[in-house]
Amino acid sequence: MTDIMYSIDYTQRCTPHAQQVKAGLVMIEIYLLEALRAFSDTRTLSAASERLHLAEPSVSRAMKKLEEVLGVSLFDWGKIR
Repeated sequence: MTDIMYSIDYTQRCTPHAQQVKAGLVMIEIYLLEALRAFSDTRTLSAASERLHLAEPSVSRAMKKLEEVLGVSLFDWGKIR
């Protein structure tokens, strides 16, 4: 049986999240998942922010941070007309 070792070159300019992903680790803060669940349940940013007792920009930032942590786009951030 062989052991797999991960090494990270800390001399590269990477965000902490990118370093964690390179090592196979992704740490997601609980409040990000709570914001995602509220948004998923209510389907609107304003309703999610009311449920969480937060301002809308805070919930929006949480969703963007979650996208950054996961390295994927979860939402279409275009303007609604």
